[in-house]
Amino acid sequence: MKVKRVHIRNFKAVRNVDLELTDVTLLVGSNNSGKSSTLQAIHFASRAFFQASEANKQSTISLRELEYIPSEDYRELAHNDLWGNRQIAPESVVSFTIEDDITDGRADYTASISLKSARNEGIAINPNVSPQLIPLFRSRDNVFSSYIPGIAGVPLQEQRLSKRNVYRKAASGDSNVVLRNILLILDEKGELGNAINAVRDVYADGSITLTALFNNDTDYNIRSTVATDGMNRAKPLEYAGTGILQVVQIFSYLYLFRPKLILIDEPEAHLHPTLQTRLLGVLQERVRDCGSAALITTHSPFIAAGLSEGAQSVWLERGTVAAATIGSQIRDALGWGALDKKVIVCAEDRNTKPLETILFQDPDLSRDVSVVPFSGVSKLGTAAALRAFLAALGNRHRLAIYRDRDCLTDAEIDTWFQEYGQVGFGKAVSSGVEIENYFCLPEHLSARLAIPYQTAVEIVAAAFRDNEQEIESKFRTKRQEANLKFHRDGGSPETGVLWRELDLPAKSGGKILTSKINAELQKRGVRSQNLEVRTGDVVIGSDLISQLRRFAYPNRRLP
Repeated sequence: MKVKRVHIRNFKAVRNVDLELTDVTLLVGSNNSGKSSTLQAIHFASRAFFQASEANKQSTISLRELEYIPSEDYRELAHNDLWGNRQIAPESVVSFTIEDDITDGRADYTASISLKSARNEGIAINPNVSPQLIPLFRSRDNVFSSYIPGIAGVPLQEQRLSKRNVYRKAASGDSNVVLRNILLILDEKGELGNAINAVRDVYADGSITLTALFNNDTDYNIRSTVATDGMNRAKPLEYAGTGILQVVQIFSYLYLFRPKLILIDEPEAHLHPTLQTRLLGVLQERVRDCGSAALITTHSPFIAAGLSEGAQSVWLERGTVAAATIGSQIRDALGWGALDKKVIVCAEDRNTKPLETILFQDPDLSRDVSVVPFSGVSKLGTAAALRAFLAALGNRHRLAIYRDRDCLTDAEIDTWFQEYGQVGFGKAVSSGVEIENYFCLPEHLSARLAIPYQTAVEIVAAAFRDNEQEIESKFRTKRQEANLKFHRDGGSPETGVLWRELDLPAKSGGKILTSKINAELQKRGVRSQNLEVRTGDVVIGSDLISQLRRFAYPNRRLP
C-alpha cells in the first residue's frame, strides 16, 4: 500500500493543504508557511489513529498518554483559532488516501481523523478508517509515520530499553535519546547493514561502520561506536559529527520502522551542500525499496537538486499550496531565490551577477526581484513556454525579460520583443552593447579604481582608440546577424552610418572593452581590479533600474 494523498485542514500554520505524494515529495516555502506544521499534523494524526481506543469510535486521549503532541498548549493547535470542546468548536482534520495494488487492479481507501479539545484535559479524536487500513495504522510492529525533526547530538550514555519504550520515544520525536537502542534493535533484526550501506552511499565512504552491543550479564549501558575514513580506530558514537548522526538517524528510522511515511524536517542542517544533494538521491532509492514515501521540508536548493524529475515539489505559502509540480520549475525557482519574490527577470546569460549588481542597487528591486539565468536569447523559450513556467509556480509572479542590446536599433529591439510583450511580459534592454558596458563607464572606473574622473575618461578613450579596428570588426559582424534576422527583405540601416552615429557604449561590446581597459591600466601602472562590483554612492545602470521599476511598480512614481 502507498500513501497517495494527504489533506490537512486548520492545524497550526496550515490553513488548508492538499498534497499529492510521490516516492519523495519536497515542501518548500518561507518561514511560517506551514511546512513543519504539515509534518507535525501528519504525525500527530498517525499516532492518534494508533492510540485511539477503537479504530472507528470517538474517544479521548489524555495528555499524559499521548505519545506525540506538537505543543503542550494544545488548545492553540487550530489555525489562528482555539480548539474547543463543543460540537461546533474549531477542530483540525487530517485525511489520507491510500492506494492498494491488488491482483485485478487498484483500489483507493481513505482514513480521516478530527482532533480538538476534550471536555476534560486531553484530545478528543474522531477517527474514520476504511477496514482495509486498520492494520496499517494500529499495528504494534510497524508504524504508519516516522517523524525526524532533526538531531542536535546524542547523550553520553543510554541504558537498554524495551522495544515498546524505544518505539514510544521515537514516535515522540526524541529519537536522539534512544539512537543507540535503535541501532541495537536494527542489528538484532538484521537491518543494521542496510542502514550503514545507505550512510556509506551518502558520504561516498565505504569505510563507515556502526556498532551497537549490549551484554545482559555485564553491561549497564549500550556500547556503540562509529568509524569513518580518516579515523585510526572506531570511536564512541557521541564522537561522531552532528551531520553524520543526522544521516544515521534518517536511515535508522527508515529500516527500523519501514513506515508508510517518513517525515523529515530540514535535513540540510549540519550537512555540506554536496552531501545534501547526495542524501536526497540515496533517500529516493531507499524509500522506494522499503515501500515508503518521504515528505521533506527544506530551504536548501542543494536538497532540491538531489531530487529526480519524477518527484513532486510543493510550494506552501500562508498555510496553503501556492503551487505544485512534478517538473523542475519549483526546484529551480528555489535555487534562484524566486519563490518569495514578486517579479522574475529572465536574463540571457547564465552569469546573472552583473545584472543583479546593477538592479539590486535599488533596495525595492533587491527585495522583490529574482534574476533567472538562460544561456543566450535563443534559449529563452517562446512566450507560451514562459507562461507555462509561471503557471507551474502558481501564476504568482510577473515576468520581465532582460537582453543585451547587441548593436540593435530600438525598432529591431521592439520587433524581437513583440511576442513577449503581447502576453504582458516586461522588457529591459541595456543602453550599451552588453551588460558589461555599464562597468566601463568613466564615473564607475573613477570610483572603483580611486582615480580622477578625467583620467578614467582618458583610459576608456585610449582603450577604444588603440583597438578601434578590432572593435569595429565585431560591430559589423553583429550587424550582419541583425540584418539577416530583421531585414531579410532589405531596408536595414547602413552599418557604416550606424558606426559613425552611435556613441562608444552602443557600438563597443562591454566584454572586449573591459579587457582593453585592463590592458590600458597595466600600461599606465594602475593596478587592475574586478570592475563588476558596486562602488560607494555611484549608481550605474539607472536606465535599467528605471525600466524594471516601471514594470514592477506601475502605479508608483519613479524616484
